[in-house]
Amino acid sequence: MACNPWKSLDDMIAVLTAENVVADEFRAQFDAVLKQAATAAQAIHTIAACDRETMLEGAEKASRLIAILEVRFGADRDSPSFMAGRLEALSDVLGFGAEQCAPAGFADVVLSEKYKPVLVVLKDGAKTLVELAETLGQQPEVVRGLLDELQYQGVTLSHMRIRTRYHQLSPAAQSLLDA
Repeated sequence: MACNPWKSLDDMIAVLTAENVVADEFRAQFDAVLKQAATAAQAIHTIAACDRETMLEGAEKASRLIAILEVRFGADRDSPSFMAGRLEALSDVLGFGAEQCAPAGFADVVLSEKYKPVLVVLKDGAKTLVELAETLGQQPEVVRGLLDELQYQGVTLSHMRIRTRYHQLSPAAQSLLDA
C-alpha cells in the first residue's frame, strides 16, 4: 500500500519557490496544512500506516521548507521565522516517528490476501493457535507458519497466559486495519 501524506508539504514547497511569493499569501495555506498534520487522528494514522522511509521523507520535506523560509524570508523572529520554528517541530516529530514506524513493506503484509483470513480473526482479539486453526479450517502447522511470518514482520505479537500462548495484532497492524 502506498502511503504519501506529504502532498501538502510538496504544495507548500512549490508555493514558496515560486517567483513572486510573499509571506502573507503563504500563511493561509501553511496554517491549514499544519492544522491538518497536527490532529491526533491524522498523526496516528500516518505513523501507523507509513514505513520508516516515508516518515523520513516527510521529515526531509519539512526541513527543506525550513531552509526555504530562512533563505527567502530572512527567518528573523517575524512571522516567517515563527513558521520555520513550527516546521522545525514538525520535522522533529516526523523524524522521531520514523524511528517508531513499522519497516518498509509492513502495510503490504497487513493488507495481503495471503494473511487476510488470519488478520480478520485476530482483529476481534487474541486467539490461541488451536482457536485460529479451527476458525480458519486449517491445520495448526499451516497457521503456525503464517503466524511465524506475521510475527517476524511485526504484524502480530504473542504472549503467554499461564501455559497457553495467545496471538494478537500489533498496535500498528490494528490501526492500519481500522483505518
